[in-house]
Formats: sequence, structure tokens, C-alpha cells
Amino acid sequence: MKGIPLNFKAINPALTCILLLSTASASVSSRPITADDTEEFSAKINIAARDVMESRASGNKPQVIFSKTGGSVPLADLISEDTEENAEYIAEKTRNDQIVESFKTGQITSEQYKEQMIREMFPVKSTLRPQKVMVRHQVISEAAASTISIPVAVIGSDEYSLSWFKANLGEIRRLNAFVLVTEVKTIQDYSMIQGYASDVKMQPSTADGFLRGLGISYYPVLITPQGAFQ
Repeated sequence: MKGIPLNFKAINPALTCILLLSTASASVSSRPITADDTEEFSAKINIAARDVMESRASGNKPQVIFSKTGGSVPLADLISEDTEENAEYIAEKTRNDQIVESFKTGQITSEQYKEQMIREMFPVKSTLRPQKVMVRHQVISEAAASTISIPVAVIGSDEYSLSWFKANLGEIRRLNAFVLVTEVKTIQDYSMIQGYASDVKMQPSTADGFLRGLGISYYPVLITPQGAFQ
């Protein structure tokens, strides 16, 4: 099975060494590293990273990925954040697949299916942070503006985002803007935000790629073809 591509630049040097060691055994030392070798290693690291996450969550001691004279190296010390995100994606996809299968086989009702799928969306995480900017209107490129079919407001569940959302709710309603909640921990927190404006279309979803594509590195913000406003 093809593994999720890893960003080897983000992996600790010691982990990169494992790639070299794993492909430099007696059986393969006389041939160059192939795409199959790399793919197999990628798959193994994805599985190992998932195990690290599960071990950390349960409080168990993480497994050792390799030993050397004078000591061993815990896998948790070698897995980078990017690799853990790959494992998190795999774990989330597995849970979603299990929910879908339960619905297909009649183990859960359609309402239970919807409820479980919604719960799996949380927590929603963003690498961006809420920030009050000095320039309240940021111009975006004409090419970027052409991709915006409807106004979009991006907020988090933090105090500043909620204060900004409430203060600008009238304009959000007037523009019929769609709201993306890019940072929210639980479905309860999301439900609280929905309660402020049940008539506004809203979705919990990371907006990092969307904002960065427009040259924006902060939220809360209201995006229209005329630019970004805070």
C-alpha cells in the first residue's frame, strides 16, 4: 500500500540515518536505493509514528526504533511534528472508514452516522494565530480576488475572534458571508459559536491553506474580492 509522502527535510537527522541504515543491509548494499525501498520505509515510519502518538496518549513507554552500543534511541525522540501529522491523518481516516462501514452495514442509523462524523471533525487546529493587525484593509491580488465567489469570514474560538465576530456580525450578515472556524477544540465550543448567529452559514475547518494562498497570515478576518478586512 502506498504510504503518505513524508517531508524528509522536517525529519530529525537521526531518523534520516535510519533510512540509510535500513537500505544498507547486506542484502541491498550492492545496489542503489530504489523507489520501492523508500516507499516501504515511508510506510513503516507512518505506522511507527502512529504508534508513538498512541503511546503518548495512553502514557505508555514509547518503543525503541534502534539500539546502539551504550544506549538506545526512543522513537519519540526521532519522529518530527510533520511525521506525527501524517500518522494523525491515517488514524483519522481509519476512524472515518470505520464509521462509514458501520453505517453501510446497518450498525448505526443515519442520524448516528451524521453525529459521529461531525464529532470526528474536532479538534480543528490552525498553525496561524489570532492577531490584531494595524492595517485593517489588506489588498489581495487580482488573481486571488477572482477565486473568491462569496465573502468568507475566518475566526477561531479565542476571545479576540469571538469579540471581533460579534462586533462585525451585522456586516457578515449583510454580505451573506460564509464563516470558517479555523481553530476550535470541541463540538461544544463550536456549538457555542453557532449560538451567536444560528442564521449564518458556518463550517469548522482549517483555513490555513486558503489564507496563505491569499497572502494572509492571521485571523479573524473577512475576505471579499475587494480585499481582506479586520
